[in-house]
Amino acid sequence: MKEISGLEQTGRISRFIQNYSWLIVSALLLTGVIGVFNRSNGGTNLYAYQAEAFLHGNFAIQEKPAKLPGETLQYKGRIYSPFPPFPAVILTPFVALFGRDDIKMYWISFAIAMSTCFILYRILLKLELDKSVVAWVLAGFALGTGYWQVFRASDWVWLFAQLTAVLCAVLAIHEAMHNNRGWLAGLFVGLAFLSRQLSIYMVVFIPVLLWKNSGRPSRLANIIGFLGGVGVCILLYLGFNYYRFDSFGTGYEALNYETYGGPGNFLAARVSQYGIFAPAYFIFNIAYMFIQGYHIEFGGANMLDFAGIDRFGTSLLAASPFIIAAFRAKADRLTLWSAWVAVLLSLVHALFYHNNGYIQYNMQRFSMDFMPIFILLVAMGIKNSSPDLRAYWKGMIVYSIFLNVITNFLPFS
Repeated sequence: MKEISGLEQTGRISRFIQNYSWLIVSALLLTGVIGVFNRSNGGTNLYAYQAEAFLHGNFAIQEKPAKLPGETLQYKGRIYSPFPPFPAVILTPFVALFGRDDIKMYWISFAIAMSTCFILYRILLKLELDKSVVAWVLAGFALGTGYWQVFRASDWVWLFAQLTAVLCAVLAIHEAMHNNRGWLAGLFVGLAFLSRQLSIYMVVFIPVLLWKNSGRPSRLANIIGFLGGVGVCILLYLGFNYYRFDSFGTGYEALNYETYGGPGNFLAARVSQYGIFAPAYFIFNIAYMFIQGYHIEFGGANMLDFAGIDRFGTSLLAASPFIIAAFRAKADRLTLWSAWVAVLLSLVHALFYHNNGYIQYNMQRFSMDFMPIFILLVAMGIKNSSPDLRAYWKGMIVYSIFLNVITNFLPFS
């Protein structure tokens, strides 16, 4: 029998990691929540209540006010969720099979995360990256950004929405890059929008991919199909809202912020004084998006007792410093600029919102609205880096994952 040298064995392990990085990363995601699998079920997620309502032919969650896991509003004596409906659609068959309180949210979330990692893996290969770079970028995205924390807390309605939107976003990118079916790419963007409204800015980027990857005769048809797919979802959302609220609004304007205002009712104070969107929120939001560091709080008489982690999160640059590789990205001008415009539109929109994603830990969760596009810029930036600089990016990815690991083992406050 041929003896395998240590160098050959190392090479085999390296190739295995590169070829199955999406599966390995998915498994590592699981370890971030392994201690909480048994506590999480549909009873902790407002979308499970919405799914149950759908099964009974209702858009209203309940007829009477009651304690529910997430923001709700009352209109004409009925209780509604203000959140876009597609994540509830995903949960509907599970609620039908197992009941609202017996579905395990983390198993569903894990399936979504595993699918997302696999699709992103295929997208990164399409960018003609070395498989070793693909593995690092995939690990950076799934384990070194807010995605891991979104997954970990996906029993909350807000985080499950983000998880679903990211899946739909990468499906749209994959479709535009691999199969070039405009209508289906548009449908995926629409479903991302029906999970997280700020996903709509993907309409700037996806048509460019379709235009580039389609043959000349089918380009226009693909763009029309894309707009049709997105348009159908937008019309469904407007109809959904109008049927519930007699207007096309989301219902957020009817929320009782005295109930959902956070400590000291700061959200109620903000909205009552400035409204839902205002320039007054910009400084606070941009400080947390780009400047705020990893902040563990201590208390007690001697200030040595763990008192929690900053609930407003950690900035992108502090939590995931490897993302600055995006500024080294190179591609044709149209692709590059459409990606940056899509990212910046989503970012600027969020910076004027009254809430920066609170409650969140070691992340800015609204960054997940543009991260499926932004991670492609990061990948292209790493691809365009020298070997020495690539080593720096890898070190930053390891550091980012380390911060998330620490956060996973600290109790949420």
